[in-house]
Amino acid sequence: MLPVLVGIVGGVPFILFLAKTERFGMITLSGIICGLIMMSMGGNGIYPLLTGMVCGLFADILFIKLKSSSFSMSLSYAAFSLRRFYDTAQKCILFIQSSNKNGLAKYKLNYSSR
Repeated sequence: MLPVLVGIVGGVPFILFLAKTERFGMITLSGIICGLIMMSMGGNGIYPLLTGMVCGLFADILFIKLKSSSFSMSLSYAAFSLRRFYDTAQKCILFIQSSNKNGLAKYKLNYSSR
């Protein structure tokens, strides 16, 4: 439920930001700033910065190439939001790896005996 709310609430300021954006690189800069903030909050390493740059650049290219229409605004917001998906997936993978190292792997269920 929370990702849906973040997508809806975060989409409005992003679309308003795109309405004022006239230069290439503003979305990428926004992705870098968001990545730096996420990286400084701890525990994520450099991955939020990298995904912020890549997804921001991809959103910038989509927005400029599709001639600043409302469709390009929606599509670039979707591309920019991919960074949150990757950050969440990376945290889940790191949690699973750390829980396996801590001995929680012995609690896995074995369905082959049924």
